[in-house]
Amino acid sequence: MGGPPHSRRRHCSHEALQRRGAWRCSSRHGGGPAALSTFIRGAEKKGNSRPEAERVFREISTFAAYGFCKAHAVAFSHITWQSAWLKAHHPAAFYAGLLILPPHVNMSGLEYQLEPCKDSLGIRCSLLVVRQIGASRARAIVSERKNGGLFQNQEDFFQGLGFQGRQERCCFFPALWMD
Repeated sequence: MGGPPHSRRRHCSHEALQRRGAWRCSSRHGGGPAALSTFIRGAEKKGNSRPEAERVFREISTFAAYGFCKAHAVAFSHITWQSAWLKAHHPAAFYAGLLILPPHVNMSGLEYQLEPCKDSLGIRCSLLVVRQIGASRARAIVSERKNGGLFQNQEDFFQGLGFQGRQERCCFFPALWMD
């Protein structure tokens, strides 16, 4: 297809995830007619011929029939190997890691605490382990939750604590969201 390789891959990450999901789900059926028409439209917009786009689509479809399974197996085997190594060489850390529960706006306090978890107990991380949360913000979260009840969603959380700016909100995204 025409143009440098990077010109053919200009999709945002959201589009890329959608396309990967579509390939995975429809790879048994040659990529699916909807995927084919979308692919050809995109290729033609970039100045590529229909026959060339169809040829590339067939190549991708052939790979998609087995490529996803191989990539998934490799990723899973790598994690499995790491877990086995950790269990063999550092069993205390391995088993402690199984008990650790991440910080959570509706569950975490100012200190680590035991929490019922399915058929056993887990150790819930403190709010203070989240980098941008200092002691005063952590106390505000715990206080608001105690006075107003559990946070129902992100907006409830931000409004209850009076967080206005995007920068203030961003520090909470990585670690604290409700299940």
